[in-house]
Formats: sequence, structure tokens, C-alpha cells
Amino acid sequence: MSAIQEKLQAEQQACSEAEQCAIAELEMAEVSRQRLAVEAEARLAQEAQLAAERAALAAAEEKAKVAATALELSKADQVQLDREQSEAQTIARDLLARISDRGDQHEEWRLRATAVLAESTTLPAQAKSGARLWTALAAGLALFIGVAGWNFQQDVMQMFAPQTAVVAHASSGSLMVAAPATMQMSYALASVPAE
Repeated sequence: MSAIQEKLQAEQQACSEAEQCAIAELEMAEVSRQRLAVEAEARLAQEAQLAAERAALAAAEEKAKVAATALELSKADQVQLDREQSEAQTIARDLLARISDRGDQHEEWRLRATAVLAESTTLPAQAKSGARLWTALAAGLALFIGVAGWNFQQDVMQMFAPQTAVVAHASSGSLMVAAPATMQMSYALASVPAE
């Protein structure tokens, strides 16, 4: 019986060893499965990182393109601004020159008006009443201010008016070309003896 028991113990021991080997193999298989899962996660994380880097690179390239376009636009805007500023300075210089030229003419008109008014005050006192004198002075002053203002306004309007001819359709269907009209007015002040 001892041989049977020994045999039984040997079989149990072999069974136990086989069981332990099977458990060890199962544990190794679980470790391998976990390792594969970790590797898959790492691969997914690496792919996500590569995708993020590609997106960041594309965004950086787009930002560089936008910056280059903005730089070109700012250069074009600067050129246009410089051109407009130069045109404005030219117009301002021209306007100042015209005002200066007209200033001499205005001074001449003022001197004429003063002379006419001086002549009108030298007439005999009995021929003019006080109200008439003030009326004449006010009319002369108003005339001078009106002429000066009219010429200044005309100069300013000429500066900003287009210099091209205007084409208009007549009622008969033919074309008429109208050039810009320039109005010249002169006022002559004369002393009229009172009756």
C-alpha cells in the first residue's frame, strides 16, 4: 500500500506542479496581454501627439502666411498713405498760394472801398443825412466782405472740383460738351452826388 500511496503522492505532486505551471502560464499570458494593451495605448498616444504636432505645424504655416499677407497689405497701405499725404500737402500748398495771391487782390479791393468811402464822406454835410452815411458805410463794408468771401469760396471750390469736361444729353438726343464754367464778377463803386 505504501507503493500506491507513494504513487498517489507522486501523481498529486505532478498534478500540483502541472497546476502551478498552468497558473504561471496564465499569469504570463495576462502580463503579455497587459503589455500589449499598454503598447497599444502608447501607440495611440504617439499617433495623437503626431496629429497634434501636424496640426500645430499647419496652424503655424497658416499664421506665417497671414502675417506675410498682412505685412504686404501694410506696405501697400503705407504707400497709399504716403501718396495721399503728398497729394494733400500739394493741394494745401496750392491753396495757400492762391489765398496769398488773392490776399493781394483783396487788399487792393479794400483800399478801393476805403477810397470810395473816403470820397463819400467828403461831400457836403447838408447833402447827406446821418442815416444815409451809415447806410453807405454798411453797404460798402458788406460789399467788400461779400466779394472777399465769394472769391475765397470760388478758390476753394476750384481746388476740389473735377477739371474734366461734363457730357450732357440734350433732349434731341445729341451730345453736348460743357466745360466747367468760371464766373468772374466785378463790382465798381462810384460816388453819386446826392440830389
